[in-house]
Amino acid sequence: MPLLVDVEAWPRSRTAAPRQRRALSRCVRLALAGVATLGLALVGSRARGALREGARADMPPMLGHSTKGTGVDSRPLKPTSGGKHRELPRNPSFGPPIERPGFRPTQRPEVERQPAPASDVERLPNASSACTWHSYRLPTDVLPAAYNLVIEMPSLTPPAYVYGSVDVSIDRNASAPAPRCLVFHVAPEVQVDALALVLVSSGASADPPASGAGRLVDARIARYDAEWSQMHVELDEPIEESAILSVSFSYELRDKLTGLYHSRYTGIEGTGHSIATTQHEATSARETFPCWDEPGLKATFALVLHVPDTNGTVALSNMPAVSTRTLVVPPGRHGSADETDADDVPLARAQASGRWRRRLRAAARRSSAGGGAAAADDAVGDAQEEDKDKDADDDGDEAEAGWGIDGLDESLRAGRLISPEDVQREALPLKRVEFGTSPRMATCWRHERARCPGLRAAIARLPHGWRGRCHTAGVAAAARLAYLVAFTVGEFEAIRTQSHSGVQLSAWAPAATRQVARLQYALQIARDALNLYEKLLGVPFPLPKIDIVSIPDFGPGAMENWGLVTYRATSVLADESSAPGDRQSVACTVVHELGHQWTGNLVTMRWWDELWLNEGFANFFEQAVTNVIAPELMIAKQHVQYLSTALHFDSSPDTHAVRPVRSVASDSAIEALFDSISYDKAGAIIYMLHDYLSRRTPGAFVAGLCSYLTEHQFGSASGADMWEHLGKASGLPIGEWVEPWFSQAGYPLIEVTTLSDGSAVLLQVGRFMQDLTRTQIAFGGHATADQATRMQSWWVPISYFTSVSSEVHVSEIASSSSFFSIPPARKQRGGFDAEGSDWLKVNFKGAGYYRVNYPPHLWARLVQASTEPGRISDADLANLIDDAFALTLDGRLSGVILSLARALGIRTAHESTFVTSSYESWQAMSSGLTLLLSLVADATQASSSREGLIAGPGLDLIPSRCVGDLQRFVRTQALGRCLDPLLSESPPTGRAPPRGSTDAPHAAHASGTTHSRTQLEALAKPVLLQLASAMGDSRVGVWASGPLRPCLDTPDARCGAIEAIPPELRFACLDICAAFDVSGQCWQLVLGQLPYADNDPAYRWALLSALSRAPTERLLNATLGLVMNPAVVRAQDMGAMVSMLAGNSFARGARQIVWEYARANAYALLGAAGGAGSFDFGGLLSTVASGFASEEMAQDVETFLALNPVINEGVPARITRAVVGKIRSQAIWVQNYGADTCAVLASFHA
Repeated sequence: MPLLVDVEAWPRSRTAAPRQRRALSRCVRLALAGVATLGLALVGSRARGALREGARADMPPMLGHSTKGTGVDSRPLKPTSGGKHRELPRNPSFGPPIERPGFRPTQRPEVERQPAPASDVERLPNASSACTWHSYRLPTDVLPAAYNLVIEMPSLTPPAYVYGSVDVSIDRNASAPAPRCLVFHVAPEVQVDALALVLVSSGASADPPASGAGRLVDARIARYDAEWSQMHVELDEPIEESAILSVSFSYELRDKLTGLYHSRYTGIEGTGHSIATTQHEATSARETFPCWDEPGLKATFALVLHVPDTNGTVALSNMPAVSTRTLVVPPGRHGSADETDADDVPLARAQASGRWRRRLRAAARRSSAGGGAAAADDAVGDAQEEDKDKDADDDGDEAEAGWGIDGLDESLRAGRLISPEDVQREALPLKRVEFGTSPRMATCWRHERARCPGLRAAIARLPHGWRGRCHTAGVAAAARLAYLVAFTVGEFEAIRTQSHSGVQLSAWAPAATRQVARLQYALQIARDALNLYEKLLGVPFPLPKIDIVSIPDFGPGAMENWGLVTYRATSVLADESSAPGDRQSVACTVVHELGHQWTGNLVTMRWWDELWLNEGFANFFEQAVTNVIAPELMIAKQHVQYLSTALHFDSSPDTHAVRPVRSVASDSAIEALFDSISYDKAGAIIYMLHDYLSRRTPGAFVAGLCSYLTEHQFGSASGADMWEHLGKASGLPIGEWVEPWFSQAGYPLIEVTTLSDGSAVLLQVGRFMQDLTRTQIAFGGHATADQATRMQSWWVPISYFTSVSSEVHVSEIASSSSFFSIPPARKQRGGFDAEGSDWLKVNFKGAGYYRVNYPPHLWARLVQASTEPGRISDADLANLIDDAFALTLDGRLSGVILSLARALGIRTAHESTFVTSSYESWQAMSSGLTLLLSLVADATQASSSREGLIAGPGLDLIPSRCVGDLQRFVRTQALGRCLDPLLSESPPTGRAPPRGSTDAPHAAHASGTTHSRTQLEALAKPVLLQLASAMGDSRVGVWASGPLRPCLDTPDARCGAIEAIPPELRFACLDICAAFDVSGQCWQLVLGQLPYADNDPAYRWALLSALSRAPTERLLNATLGLVMNPAVVRAQDMGAMVSMLAGNSFARGARQIVWEYARANAYALLGAAGGAGSFDFGGLLSTVASGFASEEMAQDVETFLALNPVINEGVPARITRAVVGKIRSQAIWVQNYGADTCAVLASFHA
C-alpha cells in the first residue's frame, strides 16, 4: 500500500502507486458501509489544527521547527560553501529538499560530484546509535518486496527536470533483529524532498492494510554516506513485521550515460530531438530513484510515467502499458485539471487540493480512532465533517488557481521550474502511462522429469551434445532487480513480429531517422533466438513482450533489461546491404542479450562477484545459438577469437579470478568486473566444459542447465548451484573439476615432451603468466619462493589429433602432479612416432582454455603441416598462431611465429577459394604482427639513436632498420601473392544517390555488390588489406584511393563513390586512403562526410575510424581537437576515439602524442562524456598506455595517477598494476629478445 506524506505539514509529497491510490479513493465509501477502514496514520492533532488555522498550514515546516509526530523528515539542504553547485530549479509546489549530512558538492564543475570519505560522514545532532551501519553492502534485516514508482518529466529538452515518488514495501528478515534503522541507496545528485514510513502487519505489503494495521512512525535521516550512496533513516519504532517507505525526490535530467539521462539526435529534417532513457547496470538505478540497489534483492515493480503529451511521444518500460490518459494542465495551474485524476497524479499541488485533503483527513481521523467498531461508528461523523470542510476547501482551491498552494512562501518561487507567465501563456499537456506490474504465475511445482518442450524440433540443427531433459515448474512471482528496471521516452517508430509462443516483439528506432527499416534483421534474429531459447531451455519467456530499442547515446553495446532491451545504434542496425561484419555483430549482440533473459534476469547472481553467471553463459549462447539460427555467419568457425581475447587478458599477473577472492566492495570494483574475464574467460570455460561433456555424456549439459533455470527461476543463485545441477545430470564431479577455474586467476600451460621410444608426455607445468618482470614458473625454468609457493593446479580436459589419424582423442590431466602419455603409433591406435616425421596438435580447435608449448622439432613439423589446408584446420592453425605469439612475448620461443607467417602465406596462395578457409588464422596473425610492429617501432622512436642503433643500458643493441625488415618480411614472405587476387578486383563503380537526397549511405548501398562467396571470405578481405596497409604496402594505398579520387576536390559534398564500394570493402577503403594520403585530402573528405552520416551510425563509426588513421602529426592533432566536439564524436564514443588514435594513427610517435593529450585533458574528457560514470579512464589506460615499452613511460603513468586522485579513484588498482606491469614487461622483451627477432628478420633478407 502507499504511504502518503502529510500534505498539511509537507506540500512536496507525492501520490501513491495506482492500486493503492484506488484503494484510498474508496476509503470514504468503505467507512460509510461500516467496512474495515484504511488504517493509515498520517498526522497528529497539531498538524491537523494547523490546517484549519489558515493558509500557512500548507507551507513546509520552517527551519528549526520540530516535525516530530508528523512522520516526515523535512530538513532543508544545507547551503554549500563552494558556490559552484547549481541548485535544482524547484517545482513551486514542492518544499525544500532534505538535508543529507556528509554530502559535499564537487569543486570541479566539469566532473561529477566526488564522494565524501567515509570518515567525513556527518550525523545529525539528534541521531542515535540505531544507525551504525558502515559497509558497502546493505544490511539484510529488511528486504524490499514491491516498488510503486511514479516518474514525471514535464519536458525532455534541456534544461529538464525529473520529479518522482516511490513507495517501497519492505519485509523484515525474520532471522535478523527488528531494525530501527533503514539503509538504502540514493545517488548524491538525487534531491530527497520528503520521506515517511508506516508500519504494517505481515502480509499487508501487497495490499492496503486492514483497519488499525498501519501506523505512521517518526522517520528521520540520521546520516547520508556519499561514498557509498547510502541513506540512513532512523525510526522511532522498530520494524517488527513489514513497512512501507515513501520517498519524494527530484533531479536534473542530464546529458550523461547512466541513470535516467538525456539523449539527443538530429532528424533527417535537420531539427533536434530528445529522448529520456535509462541505463542502470551496475549501480546506477540509485541515480533514478531511491532503492535497494543490489542484485540479490529482487522485488516486483509497478511504474507510472508522466511525460509530454506531444505527437509521436512513446513511453516504453519492461512491461506493456496498461493505460494511457491525457492530463492537461490549463493556464494558471501546475497540476491536473481534472480533480478526478488527483489520486493518480504525483503532484504536490494535487495532494493539496480540496478533495485530496478531505480524503487524507478522513483517513487520519479513522486512524486516530483505531480500528474495528470505533472506526465504523466514526465513519458517518467523518463523512459529515467532510461536508463541513468542503466549502472551506473549495475556497482554498480557488486560491490555488495561481500556483496551487495557498500562501506559498515567495522564497520558494525563486528557483521555480515554470514561471507564472509561462503558465498563463500556454497549457502544459502531459500524459499518464501506467505499466503492468511484474506478472504472477501459479505456485505449483511439477517434480516429474519431462523433455524440454519442443526440443526435438531443434535437435537437427543443434551442435553436437546439445540435447537433454529438464524439470518444469510454475512460479510465484516474476520479481525484478533495480538494475533491470528500465524505461525510455521519446519519439519512436516500430516494426513488430511475434514468437511461436505468442510473445510480442517490437523493434523501435528514433523517429525522423529512417532507421526503423534497418531493424528488421535484428528483429528477425531476436524472434528466432527467442523461439530456440524457449525450446532449448524448457522455461518459457515469462513476460508478454520484448522491446528492442535503438538509443542514439548509449554507453555499453546493449543492456538486457527484462522486456526492454536497449542498444547502441551500431549494435542493432543492419540490413542486407550492411558490411558482413556489422551484420554478424548485430546478430551476436541480439542473441547475447536475449540469452540474458534467462541467465541474468530469470535467474540472477546473488552478488557481483559471480557476474560470470550472467555474462559467461550469455557469451557461450552468443556462439552456440547464433550458429544455429544464422548458420550463414559461420560463428562456429570463429571460436578461437573469443578464446584469444580471454587468454591475452588473463596472461597478466594482475588479472583476477572469474569469481574474485577479495570482496567486491566499491562501485569501481564492480565496474571493473565487466571485463574480458567475466565475459570471454567465463564463456570459454563453459564452452570447454560443454565440449567435454558432449563427448562423455551427451545431453547432460542441457539437462543440467534446464533444471538449474527451473529450480531457481525468479530468484538468485550461485555458481555452486549451477555445478550441482550439471553434476546430477552428468553423474560427474563437475563442481570439483571447475572450482579451480573460477576461484584461481590465470590458466595453465601444457608442455609437450617427446621420449626416445617415440611416445609423448603432456605435463601441466603451472600457471602461464606473460610478464618478464617476474620469474616465471616454466618447464625447465626458475621457480623462486615468490612463485613456487603459489603453484596452481587445474583439472584440464585434453583433446588432440595426430598426423597419423585425424580422429580426436579426449582425456584429462587431473592436476599439476599428474600427466598424460601418448604411446607410440606402433603400440596403440591414436599414437604417433615422435622420432619420425609425425606430429600432434593438442587442444582441438581451441576448445580448451589453456596454452600449449611443443619441443622445437614438433613446432617445425607443425609449421610444415600448416602449409596444407587439408592437414590442419583454420581453427587449429589460428590456435597455434595465438599460442606461438604469447610464448614469443614470454621469451620461450624465437622465430616460430615468423615461420608460421610464411606457412600461412603459402597455404593461402595454394587455396582454390580466396582465403575462405583461413580467416581465423589471418585474424590471429594480423593481431600478432601488428603488436610486434608496434613494440619495435615504439621502442625505436622512444629511445635515443646512435648511428642507427637503439641502445639499452648494458643490453643488446636493436638496429633501427628492424621496423623496415619486419614490414618487408610480412609484405614479401607472408602476404606475398595473397593480395594479388584481391587487388586485381577493380574498385567498383555504382550510381550515386538521387540529387538532393539526405538519406544515409544506405540509399545507394544496393549499388555496391558483395563479391565474397562466404562470410569468412568477406571478413578476411579487410583483414589482409589492413595488415598490408600497416606494413607499408603502397599497392593498397593506390587501390584504396582510386574510387575516391572523384570526390577529393569537393570534400564537403556528399560522395556517392563511397556508397558504390561493396560493403565488405567500403570501410577498409576509407581507412587505407586516409592512412596513406599524407596531403590530408582523404582526411578532409572523410571529415566532410560526417554530416551525411547522422542517421547511419555504422557509417559514422567507419568515418571516425578513418579519421583515426591520421598519417601525420598535423592531422593527428587536428583529429584530437575533434574528440570533445559533440557534433563530431558522441559522448559514448570519446574513449574509443582516443584509443583508436593511439593504435591506428600512422603518425610518428602517435601513441606518445595521444597519451599526452589524454593526460592533459583527463578532467575535460570526464566532463564532456557526462562524468566519471560515463567515461572509463581505466579502459583508456589499458588501450593507450599499455602499448608503451619503456621504464620511463611506466613511471609516467604511475606519476600521473598519483598526482590525480580523482582519476586514480575511478581506476581499480588491479588495472593500474596490470597496465604498468605490461609496459615494463614489454620493455624487457624489447631489450632482451628484440635483437634476436631482428636478427631472424635480417636473415630472411640476406
